[in-house]
Amino acid sequence: MFLTNNFTFPAATICALYKRRWQVERARLVWSYVEQQNLKGMYDAIKARQGSAGRSAIAPEIVFALWLYATLDHVGNARELARLALAHDAYRWICGGVQVNYHTLSDFRVDHGTMLDELLTDNVAALMVVGVVKLKCVP
Repeated sequence: MFLTNNFTFPAATICALYKRRWQVERARLVWSYVEQQNLKGMYDAIKARQGSAGRSAIAPEIVFALWLYATLDHVGNARELARLALAHDAYRWICGGVQVNYHTLSDFRVDHGTMLDELLTDNVAALMVVGVVKLKCVP
């Protein structure tokens, strides 16, 4: 809840603050949900290993949570998702300071296509059943 003694805030400002807070709370719900998923197959596919050359891999939970949140937001494009990961509070919260570019997001989607589609379908359906999200058909 947002409480203030500053009565000079216009209603639109207060609405915007509540909206941003809800978006981050929704991201936290998505993250909690993702933490419960079995992502072993995604971990097994990581080629980077501790002690060997190469850059560190991004935890599959981060990328999967980004794609799940994006799906709930009707975003299916890796470039748009990468833009949101830089500009939008909820997406930045999911990243937790980890830089994610569109190429990583796109590669993840391609490399784990079948598994990701199944997880997204199952998880969005489960979130809809408990009323956390509502999706609508877009013509």
